Amino acid sequence: MRPPVVAVGDGALGFWAAVRDVWPKTREQRDCVHKLANILDTLPRRLQPRAKAALHEVMYAETGPHAREAITRFATEYGAKYPKAVTTLEKDIDTLLTFFDFPAEHWKHLRTSNVIESPSATVRLRQRVTKGADSRTKGLLMAYKLLDMTQARWRRLDGAHLLPLVRAGITFVDGAQQTTRRRSGAGQRMSERDAWATLPPVELIAGLPLEELPGTLTHLAALQVAVAARLAMPGATCRRAPDEKGSDHLLTIRDAASRAGTSVDWFHRHARSLPFSRRIGRKRLFSEQGLMRWLATRGA
Repeated sequence: MRPPVVAVGDGALGFWAAVRDVWPKTREQRDCVHKLANILDTLPRRLQPRAKAALHEVMYAETGPHAREAITRFATEYGAKYPKAVTTLEKDIDTLLTFFDFPAEHWKHLRTSNVIESPSATVRLRQRVTKGADSRTKGLLMAYKLLDMTQARWRRLDGAHLLPLVRAGITFVDGAQQTTRRRSGAGQRMSERDAWATLPPVELIAGLPLEELPGTLTHLAALQVAVAARLAMPGATCRRAPDEKGSDHLLTIRDAASRAGTSVDWFHRHARSLPFSRRIGRKRLFSEQGLMRWLATRGA
């Protein structure tokens, strides 16, 4: 498993110790909702509504500098009488604001650990209803099946098309992609679109130093995901080039369902068993020629 770019969690010390040990290069993002609750617990109840509004200015700031200005205002207002609240906020300031270095579309997913807690809530609810699972094995089976059924209803993350860029190491500042970057040791600029051009030709792979191969694999994996995401966009198909008259091309599930005269839901349910389906990254596409042959067989 490749190390994740960023990990999101609350103040569980065991989790962060394990992350630093197993994935030393993974960045840390503290759960803002848990941190906000911890800060409010140090304040009198009468002050909590106003303090919560001040902390929301930090969470929902437009840029990193604006968030730090909001933290300074909070420290000025509450530092004298309630130093514990200010200390609780400032001790994790860097990990609280990590999300500003990622696409703005991803911020609401990175601020909290809801993406993990929401599926877990389904398992906890069922466990309470059944009054326990009698044994560890039964408990694991029940949790697995519940999560397996829950994932069928998950929606895609906002800005999913930007995930390959994040994985490829493209720089984002205050949620905006940096269109240019400098090559180390040179004054020339290189755009993100040109980043793929740095991949070595196939015939040179055998001569690459071993230490460069992991980076090359990372680029290739990110490119594969980006191509699959582009193909899966509504209305997108792999169109045949003029000089490739006999070549096959892939169809999205909507296009394949339209060609076959059936519903998209039917294709979703039978995609794995269809001989002309292709798995590219996390997307499933369909061979046009294979679909035509399959239709001809069924018609016969």
